[in-house]
Amino acid sequence: MLKTLNFDISFDYRHVDDIIMTISSEANPVLQKFNFYYPRIQFTCEIGNKTINFLDITIIIENNVIKFDISQIVSFFGRYLNY
Repeated sequence: MLKTLNFDISFDYRHVDDIIMTISSEANPVLQKFNFYYPRIQFTCEIGNKTINFLDITIIIENNVIKFDISQIVSFFGRYLNY
């Protein structure tokens, strides 16, 4: 699908079923194109301005420098399973 887009993607990373990418175009037409390709797999889109969450990190762009922080979902209680 990425080869069918009319523009270059400057950043694209995939991990299992999570994808993060930067595009220089409007996001909705790209999202519709991805969702139309195979209807049983539907993508969602989260648009970030200066911060975005991906996997368990928050990616922050501050003064043209990329910073990382730990991201935790609201249901996180700090408990771990003991093997």
